[in-house]
Amino acid sequence: MPREHTAAGHRGEDIASWYLRDRGCVIVSRNVRVWPDEIDLIIAEGRTLVAVEVKYSTGATDPLESVDDAKLHRFARAVGGAGRPIARMDLVGISRRRDGVVVRWLRGVY
Repeated sequence: MPREHTAAGHRGEDIASWYLRDRGCVIVSRNVRVWPDEIDLIIAEGRTLVAVEVKYSTGATDPLESVDDAKLHRFARAVGGAGRPIARMDLVGISRRRDGVVVRWLRGVY
């Protein structure tokens, strides 16, 4: 994976973490590797354990548009293999634009 993409991904995960914490969530884990997949964030929203896939874009496109059925399948496979009682899978899309940052949180996507 190119270094620039990795840095952008971490930036997106940082923004998502701040956003979710501001809404009362607790960050339990980041970058949980479940070979060959990864869960970007595991959060606790109250008593509910949630896996979160973060998508980040610096362009005009909606980063959540890049989440297709194959990506959702890989995400579900990682959640299933994580060995934790994850009750829900969410997506957080972050668009960094000239006029600011837009964050969209979609709960229960799969």
